Amino acid sequence: MDEADFRKAGINKIAGVDEAGRGPGAGPVVVCCCMLPVEHGIEGIKDSKKLSEKRREELYDQIMEKALSVSIAMASHEEVDRINIFAATTKCVYSAIQNMKVSPEFVVVDGRFKLDNLAVPWICVEGADGAQIYETNEKGKKIQVGNHYENVSAASVIAKVSRDRMMREYDKQWPEYGFAQHKGYLTKKHLAALQEHGPCPIHRLTFRGVL
Repeated sequence: MDEADFRKAGINKIAGVDEAGRGPGAGPVVVCCCMLPVEHGIEGIKDSKKLSEKRREELYDQIMEKALSVSIAMASHEEVDRINIFAATTKCVYSAIQNMKVSPEFVVVDGRFKLDNLAVPWICVEGADGAQIYETNEKGKKIQVGNHYENVSAASVIAKVSRDRMMREYDKQWPEYGFAQHKGYLTKKHLAALQEHGPCPIHRLTFRGVL
């Protein structure tokens, strides 16, 4: 079932949940729960990884303006090291859903989580943020005409932009690591900087390659 099926069943307050920052070796993991109205008028919402930085920023502003409710939860690099990245992300998923100012009727979470005791009905769908609906136009080109889990894609945009902005600020404090470019992912340049300088205060010391 996707959001269209839920709406046919009379469920309109659908929230989507997605995260940014599970893979990087530095910085926090950020989870967003987002719930858009049925008629919001925002075009081109899709998986944040398939959007340019400029377009993500534009969509961020539109989503924040139009959303019925948006909640963001974060776990620091210290918490990731203390309880592991999966546990930290799961904790943030709970917090993001529970802190929504408008209670959803149903929640779709991107990924694979076990959400015991969640008060609202939910499903986990791997790849939900990128589940776009396409049609072929008269020129034979595939174009996006919808989204199976639009609220999850919207959440992915908010989570990604929120975390990227933080990493750009961290780059001002520790410019030698290039956080503004790779956002903490362990790219070749990032690994080379770690070899030269060692970890800085926001690195995840339990991640392979950091030490």
